[in-house]
Amino acid sequence: MINLDFLFRNSPLLGGWRHVQVLTNPSTDEFQRVLHSLEPSIVYFQGEQIEDSEEIGPLRWGDIDLSTPESLCGLFGSTLPPTVYLEIPNGEKFAEALHSKGVPYVIYWKGMFSCYACSHFRQSLLSVVQSSCSHTCDAFQLAYASFRLYCGRNNNTLASNGQKVGGKPGPRLLGDPLKFDITLPEADDQGEESSSGALPAIKIYHDDVTMRFLICGLSHTLDACLLESLADGLNALLNIEIRGSKLHNRTSAPPPPLQAGTFSRGVVTMRCDLSTCSSAHISLLVSGSAQTSFGESY
Repeated sequence: MINLDFLFRNSPLLGGWRHVQVLTNPSTDEFQRVLHSLEPSIVYFQGEQIEDSEEIGPLRWGDIDLSTPESLCGLFGSTLPPTVYLEIPNGEKFAEALHSKGVPYVIYWKGMFSCYACSHFRQSLLSVVQSSCSHTCDAFQLAYASFRLYCGRNNNTLASNGQKVGGKPGPRLLGDPLKFDITLPEADDQGEESSSGALPAIKIYHDDVTMRFLICGLSHTLDACLLESLADGLNALLNIEIRGSKLHNRTSAPPPPLQAGTFSRGVVTMRCDLSTCSSAHISLLVSGSAQTSFGESY
């Protein structure tokens, strides 16, 4: 019976983790020392690997009792990771306790589950985290879509006793939904736009932007479950691409010929060159006030 605790630290320059620390049945002091020195982005707890069984057991660290949410929370001092992944059965109470302690995001399994199910989700989740600067919400959504695609359709979340997990099968994410914080520039005291009390808007003239994705998998009949999983996964993938995008260049450009006459005084057009998280290049033509287009908050 081996219980592992993985701590991953991300590198924003590399787009994935640059350090992985594996602890096997650590003492409380050892765990807290590594947690404080490493300051990991993700802490992953793996439950007991029960011999001759397909189920994952509770979390056990040698003689340390971690059978209650309070005992698990006691492992953490003032240093809390942004994300904790609990690969233990019936982890809802543990997740709620960690979240109440101050961990922003906790991934957990509500009931019993098979080794196959957790292995597939784990590999999907860590692959996303390793290959991109993704937020926990997006990484979970993409990994969960993969889980639903390959495990949910075949009832592979069944425990070895043949009983299904009640309610929505699979892992859950506890934490606040990700929000975009957009700081709009203050309106100028002069001009037509400020007199109406409205902030200058930015208009994008490319309603459709083409991005190519290669999706690989076994040939299968398209049904509602498959299409929903693909849609959720692609949505998460697009979020990762856009959230990790960077503005490389912005230059003045002529307005669209058919709309040049509709521009009000003070409106300028610009060509913006961006790169996404995976280094795909996008060029957009936008218009707005000079303050909006050339401001530092743009």
